[in-house]
Amino acid sequence: MAGVIEIRGKLNESIHRDVRGEIRRYKFDVDRFNIVVSKDGMLRGGEDHPVDQYTIVVSGSIKITMRKYDPKLIEGIDPNNRTEFEAILIKHGWNEETILKEGESIVIPPNIPHMFQPIGDSIFWEGWTRGYEKIPEEQMYRYYTPYRIKVDKQIKKYRKKRSDFLMGSNLTSRTTTHIKNQN
Repeated sequence: MAGVIEIRGKLNESIHRDVRGEIRRYKFDVDRFNIVVSKDGMLRGGEDHPVDQYTIVVSGSIKITMRKYDPKLIEGIDPNNRTEFEAILIKHGWNEETILKEGESIVIPPNIPHMFQPIGDSIFWEGWTRGYEKIPEEQMYRYYTPYRIKVDKQIKKYRKKRSDFLMGSNLTSRTTTHIKNQN
């Protein structure tokens, strides 16, 4: 029937929420993608995948840092052997940065470590080449240690700031005083 739109996708619950923002996973038949809502400057990712990743900026801008390398260097090396793979990338690879603005996109090839940093609050879409669903989860998202250390350090710093703010805000003491005065 002309003019009828069939909605086949399903929004799953938020799969991850922290101080940086939120990731929501959508699933269409066997295809899956994430909508990432992220706060200004908050690092995301720090990983690579065995398939292409497609990223489109929906709003705002993001800086993408990728660890590039000569593919000949990893011939015969299993990227799932993180010790050997990372040692080669750390020694022989180089960082390449690009900025994507609203409406722009990029395809990140397989086995290229990458990290995102929003410039201003941003929303971006990320999806993967078909066939990812056959890949075990632990091989689909493989952390690249040098990038992931930066991401985790930033998360820890902001969680501490948030905790310090809440602890130092006197919310607890004011609430307790208010309750005591009610009795």
